[in-house]
Amino acid sequence: PLDMKLEEYRDKLSKKMEAEITPTEEEIKKYFEENREKYDKGATSEAEIAFIPFQPSTEDKENTKKRAEDLIKELTGENFAEMAKKYSKDPGSAVNGGELGWFTKGMMVKPFEDAVFQEEAGKIYPEPVETEYGYHIIFVHEKDEAKGAKASHILLTPEMSDETRKVKEEEAKRILEELKSGKLSFDNVGKENLLEYSKKVENISENGFIPGVGYDKELADKIFKSETGKIVLIQGKEGIYIVKKLSEKPVVKADLSQENIKNKISAELKAKKVAEEMQKITSK
Repeated sequence: PLDMKLEEYRDKLSKKMEAEITPTEEEIKKYFEENREKYDKGATSEAEIAFIPFQPSTEDKENTKKRAEDLIKELTGENFAEMAKKYSKDPGSAVNGGELGWFTKGMMVKPFEDAVFQEEAGKIYPEPVETEYGYHIIFVHEKDEAKGAKASHILLTPEMSDETRKVKEEEAKRILEELKSGKLSFDNVGKENLLEYSKKVENISENGFIPGVGYDKELADKIFKSETGKIVLIQGKEGIYIVKKLSEKPVVKADLSQENIKNKISAELKAKKVAEEMQKITSK
């Protein structure tokens, strides 16, 4: 096909250009001076981190299930859409009265699907259906052998109560004190029930990347600002972190005498020049 041939020619031409282009020392030096910070190695820190997530307790889940059971008693086919708009936590369907449209077997999570295809058309499933998303109250509108089923739902998601938050905060304080006193260490604190993990994390960057945890600029900032060797509590959006900063390495300034830096700049300049030349050719 012509488009494949053009792509092949374009690829060969760009490789030929790249092989023929050799940035001068002056160009490399100028580019380096203009983009120096890009090649600096940022400051990093190393820390022990234990994490207690903010998650609903078993009691919180049971309370949500009870709310769903009570709500089912108030529902009818006529008021279902209105109640879905008012109570459902599914942002995708709540605005449409909980309507999910037509679907066939295999398109929904199994507990939800089983309930829908067990129930008669025009009926509300008699009990909440639990899935990984929460508790679903299901209204089956229609069924068809070819199209499958048309249904609506109200999703209630378990939320952490103030009581559960307080328990987690108190547990975090207890663990903190036992780590400080030496009764616990970060190596064995992971056996505590409310902890999700406890581990040593290296190369925490100032831009917020924490290996094994993800991007969390606020947490990274607090780790960098904490005193080395001191164990502290840091409360985040997702939970409570117990942190001991072990070390911090400063920014390492890039030097053009380093061969790897020079090669990297040369490759970038080549790619930049090739892109500019290709743009000129394709725009004619």
